[in-house]
Amino acid sequence: MSTESAMEAEELEPADSASVTKVESIGNQENDDDDMYLTKEILIHLKLLYNFRINNYGSIPFEMRDLVPTKHNLDQLFYGLTNLKNPNLDDIIFLALCFTRIAHISRGLDKSLQQAIINELHIKRSITLLKGKELDRKTILITMANFLELSTIYKALRMPKKYQQYANKILEAYFIYTKGEDEFPAPINILVSVGIFDEINTFYMV
Repeated sequence: MSTESAMEAEELEPADSASVTKVESIGNQENDDDDMYLTKEILIHLKLLYNFRINNYGSIPFEMRDLVPTKHNLDQLFYGLTNLKNPNLDDIIFLALCFTRIAHISRGLDKSLQQAIINELHIKRSITLLKGKELDRKTILITMANFLELSTIYKALRMPKKYQQYANKILEAYFIYTKGEDEFPAPINILVSVGIFDEINTFYMV
């Protein structure tokens, strides 16, 4: 099975060609003022989404309605970013992770079938943003997290074939990335790179 066929998700519209950019190291890109502003805005939402997890297990619980403004802003950022001529790769990755995270949080707060369908949309947007970059060191963990979320969503929707398909894609992504070898490039956890988590949580994505 080729890398492209193994990683292609069903029923996704092709990502805008502007989303396919050259892979560069975090912090080594030259951004103009607009790019820097966008990066900061996306990071604010990313950090907020992970603070939700901390608060929910602490003394400040939150509800679905608390996520409404963030969902609206992420939608606007998605349309804006996919229409940029040369989007910043880090912005693409940060925003993709935001959609992965908000689907994960929403799944824990609302287990209805209607919410599962909305969560599917969030994950598909994350996958669309990462199209063509799924096996990069900075995206492989997000890719696997997306497949895990989709398998969970389809299990909730009682779609066993799709559930099994995406459960299998998690392993496919792992074996394609590692090429079946014991030594392979260590994945880069974006959450560590931006200071949300420390090295202890290197493989924690959702």
